[in-house]
Amino acid sequence: MRTLLFFLFISLSFLVNAQFNNTLKVEQFTLKNGLKVYLNQDTTASNVFGGVLVRAGSIHESPDATGMSHYLEHMLFKGTQNLGTTDFESENVHYQKIINMYEQLETVTGGKRKKIQDQINAESIAAAKYGLPNEFSALMKSLGSTQVGAFADYDVTFYYSYFPARNMQHWIDINAERFINPVFRTFQSELEVVYEEKNRWDDDYENALYTTSQEILYPNYTYGLWPTIGKTEHLKNPSLTKMHEFFNRHYVADNMALFLVGNFDTAIAKQSIESSFSKLPSADYEPIEFPDYQPMSGERRKEISVTPFPMISILFPIKRIHHKDRPALDVVIYLLSNEQKTGILDQLEVDNKVQQLNIEIDEHALSSSLNIHAVPNPKSSLDETKSLILDEITKLKDLDFLNARLNGAKQNLIKDFWLELEDLEARALLIATCDFLNLSWEEALKYPNEIENITADNVLATIDQYFSKNYGFLISKKGQPKKDNLTKPSLKPIPTLQASSSDYGRNLLDKLSKEISEPLTIDFNLADTFSIGSNKGIAIRNAINDLFSLEIRLQTGWQTNPALQQTTDLLSRIATKQRSREELKSAFESLGCSFMVSLERDEVIITLDGLEANLQACLKLVNELLVEPKVTPGSIESVYTTEKIKREEEKSSPFVLGYALIRYAVFDDQTRFRRRTPIETIRLTEPEVYEQRISELLQNTIRINYFGSKSKDELRTLLQKELQITPGQTPATSNQSSIREISQNKIFLINDSKIRQSQVYFYLKGDSIDRNQYPYIEAFNTYFGESLTGVVYQEIREYRSLAYSIFGRYIRPNGADEQGYLVAGFGCQSDKTDETIEVMIDLLKEFPHRDGRIETLRSIKMEEIVTNYPAPRQLGAKILAYQNMGYTNDPNEHAFHVYKDLKMTDLAKFYNSQFKDQPFVITIYGNKSDLDIQKLASIGQLVELELSDILTD
Repeated sequence: MRTLLFFLFISLSFLVNAQFNNTLKVEQFTLKNGLKVYLNQDTTASNVFGGVLVRAGSIHESPDATGMSHYLEHMLFKGTQNLGTTDFESENVHYQKIINMYEQLETVTGGKRKKIQDQINAESIAAAKYGLPNEFSALMKSLGSTQVGAFADYDVTFYYSYFPARNMQHWIDINAERFINPVFRTFQSELEVVYEEKNRWDDDYENALYTTSQEILYPNYTYGLWPTIGKTEHLKNPSLTKMHEFFNRHYVADNMALFLVGNFDTAIAKQSIESSFSKLPSADYEPIEFPDYQPMSGERRKEISVTPFPMISILFPIKRIHHKDRPALDVVIYLLSNEQKTGILDQLEVDNKVQQLNIEIDEHALSSSLNIHAVPNPKSSLDETKSLILDEITKLKDLDFLNARLNGAKQNLIKDFWLELEDLEARALLIATCDFLNLSWEEALKYPNEIENITADNVLATIDQYFSKNYGFLISKKGQPKKDNLTKPSLKPIPTLQASSSDYGRNLLDKLSKEISEPLTIDFNLADTFSIGSNKGIAIRNAINDLFSLEIRLQTGWQTNPALQQTTDLLSRIATKQRSREELKSAFESLGCSFMVSLERDEVIITLDGLEANLQACLKLVNELLVEPKVTPGSIESVYTTEKIKREEEKSSPFVLGYALIRYAVFDDQTRFRRRTPIETIRLTEPEVYEQRISELLQNTIRINYFGSKSKDELRTLLQKELQITPGQTPATSNQSSIREISQNKIFLINDSKIRQSQVYFYLKGDSIDRNQYPYIEAFNTYFGESLTGVVYQEIREYRSLAYSIFGRYIRPNGADEQGYLVAGFGCQSDKTDETIEVMIDLLKEFPHRDGRIETLRSIKMEEIVTNYPAPRQLGAKILAYQNMGYTNDPNEHAFHVYKDLKMTDLAKFYNSQFKDQPFVITIYGNKSDLDIQKLASIGQLVELELSDILTD
């Protein structure tokens, strides 16, 4: 679950040029109604990130009405008395009856309860004759908004999206309107969606661990009394009256704030905000006073049985973000464990003293915690593992260790801070945190200096104060999480108007630009190209700061060599012929250089970022690692253990297994799950074999993606000097897997009697396409199932409340002679599976025409070209992606002109040419006892599989 404070543990001083300093200026003012406004104009950006913060979350709820903040996160997408209705006066007659009947529901059981639910259902259907619950989302998409969403946590609720600057005034107006007299329409449908979300929550053991950790840390605080989703009894008996009361109490201007970050005109923004957000009511808001957090004394222990393997969590209360002690805490935490795996606790996993170890920081307003999770070595007890970890923490007090590692830790925290601030969303969330914690933006930007000033004495004092004898200790033995009983009542679908608009919606659409003269597309000439033999690269100048990013993209992947998974995993665990692992990691760290390796289907991607002045030294270390690797039996055992735990965890995750099943349906045995190395082979492979595989990596064709201050010639010279790459490399080849041929409808089923949710996918094989089809693919995916306004989302979730997660999209082939395919899927309550499958089949059988949507779709696609323009540091990766697809310029240039005249018949033509009358495959990972097997068999050939059919152990 996303939280505001979690987002903002952004881990400072480096040289930052004047232009970037200007992009960090924030103008703050307060409207007469008390709404605080924060404007950060950044002319280097291509779009704008906007958000509205409500300083209310689940800790502000009453114990007899939990889940209110989470409900509102959903319901504030449903419109208002002006937006989302064709006739609110008529709709409201039914809406008021629905509110009253929900109050009656809590007091009755059995047949009386069913009767009231049926009455609510009937009134909801009657109200739906006037309601447009999806209009808000559709209008936001028409404005070019992307990543439209919200999250509710314990302390706050945040509503956000990206949008193009030219539509800023409209974005401001609609986001003010959504908070004025909202109507919680189609609540019965949305309630069932929340049921689905709760069932998904219960199927994930990590949520049970998290909830229990909160109970240990905060036994007398709301954090530990109920989860943000709410108590089960309140999900079963919701109160619209109490929801309105919560909204009226907390959703007032003087308890809210607005944030705009990006390339907009501040003067125009201020006028628009004054005009629109001044309409929000004020209430002389009185914040709820919470007692100061009282830290635990000694060890507080609890035992549960919810995980697929025994594990422990050690929970240390720490100070919240921006507390005066937090910079020293951040340094200590980095020294314990970090993304580069250089921490003292990371070494326990490398040395096989634990099978798995990771840490997380859980941020709250009253207090935060550092949570250390570990899977013990089979030879150690749970308590012995706890003692091992506590003993390692005390080793941070070794002055030789501190003196060797402190500066590197500080340098990396500083670097990560500046890199994070390049991202508009992260910057907005940091500004929002300052508002919520009543801090100035200037104070937040002092973080790099605060880190710089941390001394060894600060570290020692912090360890003594926060990591001594006061902690929570959570033991989880092997078992299954408890699952509450939330079943779907038998109700009729609630239809929604498909092509109507409210007066508000029509007025807004009329104001939108009818013609966008030129799209904002990527100029490939922004990237300087260069070659080293058959190896090619692009270089883009960094005008922001002195931090480089470099991708070395080796043109080989798991598709051609499945053993590369363990080969690349070893790179963070091994030494070189010249240095030990610890010395190598320390060398990277002292340079402020992050070194990461990822394995894709067709590429091994080595990613470096750091201070530009240290790029040459970083490349020397990379070359040393790749040319002179030293693999030991211990490092192999570490990779083996990590992979073994991962594979055990897979078998407890319905989401992973559902995904593995659909990959099997599409690619047969050629999936990553099937082609991976058998687990025992990992352990039995000799170190010399792994060393040979690593040393051969640089023999592959290489693609370079660089963002920094060096010219292409300087970079080429540097790469030739420091990396042992030669002009005559192995040529890159396309490794597209052949997709499964389908001659008849087929259903693959794997039974799991323990889960509440079914994971269901559909696969339809397509034909080869040419590159000019790009705009039709993009438009079809948006129309069909890639967003809240997609047909499958509205038909399955909004109309029928059958599933929480739904999608449908065409997967584009990599090459001109290769075939694409369509995948659609959903996660639903087990007893809804048959019904949901029927609806999806109807949507796939014929192209689903929805009259009245094409104009909105045109606007969405044209505006999204602007909103989706990449940030400077991501520009190179986007250009490479387009080039790999065969484009010599941005395909959106052509797409823009197609979108202007797009017709529904164009989408139908694309769909019919690919999928009309084609057989399909359905995959189901679910509880067989909840399925109508006879009905499934009537759809197609039913094939029951075992996990061994889709997974290689």
